[in-house]
Amino acid sequence: MNGQMDSTARWDLNGPAATLTCGPLEAIARCDEQGLDVIPTKWRNQSIPGISVLCSAGPTQCAGALDIAERYVRGGDFIASCRPAGEHRVAPHIYWRASCQPAFNAARIELVISAQTELLDSGPAWSISSIVRDSDLFYANISAEPSFIEISRAEHNFVRQAESAAHLFVFRVPTLGISYAQMVHPSDFASADIDLDGMQPLVLNTTLFPERLEKGVIRRGRICGWFLPAENDLHAAVQLAQEFVDEPLPLTT
Repeated sequence: MNGQMDSTARWDLNGPAATLTCGPLEAIARCDEQGLDVIPTKWRNQSIPGISVLCSAGPTQCAGALDIAERYVRGGDFIASCRPAGEHRVAPHIYWRASCQPAFNAARIELVISAQTELLDSGPAWSISSIVRDSDLFYANISAEPSFIEISRAEHNFVRQAESAAHLFVFRVPTLGISYAQMVHPSDFASADIDLDGMQPLVLNTTLFPERLEKGVIRRGRICGWFLPAENDLHAAVQLAQEFVDEPLPLTT
């Protein structure tokens, strides 16, 4: 382990985006009318092309662009507030929460989406995609004894539904020596699918919020991604994911 790793995470706001420095990771998070994403730019000062994670155009049933009210940085958070938009009038508040986890030489970016509506009934579902080029993809259900299977070379599409929710995915990029692990918090998971047609890049599509949303209710959902060394990545990812599942719901204001 590298005991000298900087344990701080810093966001710097730059228009519709914010740049992140978090231990060995440098990245850019964007939130504008077209949607949101996180693009890592460097890992241990080396460029890491071909990766774009936590990408979304907004609520799945929201027609039109996100209506951004404000963006700001507070501590380890990059926050964007949105006005109600679309047929379902969903007003999301979006939080990127970055932190370092030195025990695993890992950088963590958690996306927290807090949604509410002015309607009596609304569909708050969010579809979020992560894209990693030239990667091998592994999957484990950590609600049981974790056992990874490599699914990147499977012949059929991979689909998981909410009946069994503790789904952990690990993209490994051998040429870059980096892995990206991702998990939706089990209470927020609706589905995950990957189109396995032998083509690169691999795209993981996940959907948050399996239930409807009523007026006066705030629904909060969490999806977490970890950038970590490819060496011993599966063991480390399980430990990080289990810590994530056991955490109390974070406060947002």
